[in-house]
Amino acid sequence: MKFKYLIIILVVILLLSVISFIVFPQISNNENTVNINGTTFHLPEGYYEGSTNYLGNVNITNGINSIFISEYNDINIANHIKDYKEFIKKQNQTVIIKEIKNNNLTIYKAENQNSSEIVHYFLVKNSKTYDIYTWDGNKNTDKLIFELV
Repeated sequence: MKFKYLIIILVVILLLSVISFIVFPQISNNENTVNINGTTFHLPEGYYEGSTNYLGNVNITNGINSIFISEYNDINIANHIKDYKEFIKKQNQTVIIKEIKNNNLTIYKAENQNSSEIVHYFLVKNSKTYDIYTWDGNKNTDKLIFELV
């Protein structure tokens, strides 16, 4: 009789383990990179690849904050920054663009002056332009983006 209970307990533990890895895939995902059409990004500690939003942008999240990566199949970064600035202007808002160097990579940081939490980072990597943005910007956002790229 004790053997029967032991088997039942082991089966329940095994079943719960399998369910937890299905429900919480970020726990089982030990990869520290995400690949977007051949370009590799390094996930900051505690972050994992989430879902893709309705625009096709990849979501990198820690479960609380999200960073989205949008890809353009060209290297005309100036046009994408210009388009973003025009979009912000139509919203009666202001954006300031700052150039940042990080490991031989030029990143253009677009800070929305009407909301310190909305930040876009434009860069060219592997002959494609990327717009990495968040609505959860804070004092650590630059560091997270530098780790990512």
